[in-house]
Amino acid sequence: MRTLNSHVMGFCFLLACGSEPAPASSASSARATSAPPVASSASATTVAKPSSAPTPSAAAPPSFSETPEPELSEWAKSKVVAAPGSSKNACDTRMVREWLRVQCVDRSPERGTPVSIEVTEGRAPTERYKGENLSMVNDITTLIVPVRPGTDFAANFNWAKGSDVLTVKWPAGQPESAREIKFARAESDGAAAVEGSAPPNKAATVASEPPLEDLPSVGAAPTEEEWAKVAEARVKGSTAAGCETKLSGDWFYAKCEAKGKPVKELVAVKGHRKTQTVLSVKDELATLLTPYVEGTETHIRMVREGETRVLVLRWSKGPKPETAGSFELPQ
Repeated sequence: MRTLNSHVMGFCFLLACGSEPAPASSASSARATSAPPVASSASATTVAKPSSAPTPSAAAPPSFSETPEPELSEWAKSKVVAAPGSSKNACDTRMVREWLRVQCVDRSPERGTPVSIEVTEGRAPTERYKGENLSMVNDITTLIVPVRPGTDFAANFNWAKGSDVLTVKWPAGQPESAREIKFARAESDGAAAVEGSAPPNKAATVASEPPLEDLPSVGAAPTEEEWAKVAEARVKGSTAAGCETKLSGDWFYAKCEAKGKPVKELVAVKGHRKTQTVLSVKDELATLLTPYVEGTETHIRMVREGETRVLVLRWSKGPKPETAGSFELPQ
């Protein structure tokens, strides 16, 4: 009898006896259907097991700690970073930590003398960094900018014969490999400056000052053999510049070797003497000889490939300073 009843109930269910669903408490109706029941939201919560894996989310931005602007000594030891267009524009691109320095010199036949840099995006117009020269000084312009996650920076670089746009980008939330530094070649070679960029500022051109008269009271300069016996003098930045500096009597002497970057040019800019200041660049060796007396304020520009420094020798008044001078960025 139990078998017959179960067949009858199953037959009735298949024929949809009545329009209402079987009560949830009826075990027989649950056994009669061959299709799985549609779970309610409550039963789904009870049956489904939560996944042990976390829900996928957007990649977290890389951790980053800001650092202060590098000192001159740090730039001297910095590494060159790739920036398409920099070589053609005679620009040197280097980084220390997250800080980028772009320094352009007067060595591009297509562009000519650097004139100015105009920041157009990604920085307040009045914001400046201590090591940069946005207007040309000694035929050099220098830009310094921190490159951190979220950076979207642009600047017009202007030369006497044209302009280009430097763009620096690092999208927020992306790894350092997504960082991009490049010149956009905003205009064709030899064209006038792009519309809206700063016009060439001829007044910014800095020429060397006329030499001073020779000093009649100084004695003869030491010979090469005599200089070899003199202890090295204190000049800030001389080691980083690859130079050996010495003082003897009223004379200063410097010898700068190549060390991978031979000196291309020595230029007397200020405070040099007519015949007593002697500069020489030969066979990857640069030498400098000049008087060093009370009242000295002598500036000598030293140009290497992609790098320029100014040797400043200074003795204002009083006893001879313990430090004769320093190698500095052009101002």
